[in-house]
This record gives sequence, C-alpha cells and structure tokens, in this order.
Amino acid sequence: MRIDNKKEPFEDWSYEQLKKLKPVKLEIDKNAFDGPFTCCRRKTVRARVKTRLGKGFVIENEVWKCPKCGEQYVDRKQGNELDKAIIMSGFLDGRNIEFARKLNYDGHSFFLRFPAELTKKWHKGMKAVIKAADTKRFYVEIEG
Repeated sequence: MRIDNKKEPFEDWSYEQLKKLKPVKLEIDKNAFDGPFTCCRRKTVRARVKTRLGKGFVIENEVWKCPKCGEQYVDRKQGNELDKAIIMSGFLDGRNIEFARKLNYDGHSFFLRFPAELTKKWHKGMKAVIKAADTKRFYVEIEG
C-alpha cells in the first residue's frame, strides 16, 4: 500500500497498451559499477571492514562507505575479490561442489583430468595457477 498516493508510471495501463510501447535502447557506461558511489547526496569513501564468512572465517576487505548513514557498497573489483573469499570460505567449511578423480602418474609427474562439464569454455593457451594451502589442499585458478 502506497502512503503518498503517487502512482508509478504506466501503473494503470493495460497489457495491450504496454505491448504497443516501443523498446528503449539503454546503454550502460563501462565504468558504471566503479566507485565512488553517491549515497545520502554524498560521495562514498573507501573504508576497510571485517566481514564474517562462515564459522570463524573473517576477512578484511575494502568497501565504499557512506559518511552519513554508514551504508556499504562494493564496486566491480571489490565484488570479485569478495566472491573469491566466499568461495574459499566454502572450501574451508566443507560446503563446496566436489568431483572425485583418480590421480594419474606418467613416470615424472602426477596429473588429473577435469570433468568436461567444467571445461566447456576452456581453450588452448590457457594457464592454470595453482596455490597450495599445504601438500594435500590446492586452489586452482584457470586464466586466459
């Protein structure tokens, strides 16, 4: 229920009337999701905050924070870093998608094959960056 009694544009239009509207071409600037942002008519400022991700997993990350209300925003780069941290916290909490594969040995090195479902968009020339947590746990990132 609306308190101000103002109507939304096209609120009373029928489906037939709406169907006759011409589509509008909308372009979004490539930097539209980069900070700083505007909140409470002020520019947000960079701030470092601690974010809890799962049981006992806390990260310190950068956000854009409103100096008036304290609302926090993340830009594209900060969002990507936060996504990686969330995925890693899932690995540490044991909440992740698992694929079991046997290790192969060619006489010199161990290797494994990735499931076809994961590699559909892979192509020659890509690189794998392997980050070791210890001798039995690894994080593999495919680049290129």
